[in-house]
Amino acid sequence: HAGSQEWTQAQVDRRSQLTRAEIVEEWESLSRDLEPSLDRIRPGIAAMVISDAVTHEHDLRGAVDRPGARNSEALLIALERSVKRFGKRIKDARLPSVIVRCEEKTWQAGVLTPAVELQGDRFELVRALNGRRTIKEIASLRWSGDARSYIELAPSNPPPRVSLSE
Repeated sequence: HAGSQEWTQAQVDRRSQLTRAEIVEEWESLSRDLEPSLDRIRPGIAAMVISDAVTHEHDLRGAVDRPGARNSEALLIALERSVKRFGKRIKDARLPSVIVRCEEKTWQAGVLTPAVELQGDRFELVRALNGRRTIKEIASLRWSGDARSYIELAPSNPPPRVSLSE
């Protein structure tokens, strides 16, 4: 299953002996096939692809110690998708909604009357909502109201045990 630990490890194993140049050539080859189809896919699927790409872009940036692109349009697209997914987790937990504020944008995560607010920049919010921040880091974000019930729900993937560099 794509995204599972086994699948991910198989991808790493298959490419572990390749040079960076060979990996880049593989990506470029795959991109030539993928890019023309992006204009024809539904917006929700496009947002998923962009969100996944931007999340892994920053994973790679952290791995090679090259931070940047923290105000990209792609991050804002990823944030909107991440907030929707957070809202589903909140709804499933039958909790009041969270108002999420980032720059001039505001979203409601969940369907019930809001009880908590979360503010931050697009980079930190995307990293937190996509499982790239520790629980302690998520708790230290700018929450207003009693956020205790939301801290563990925030990340869509298991959060790291130690802080990531990017």
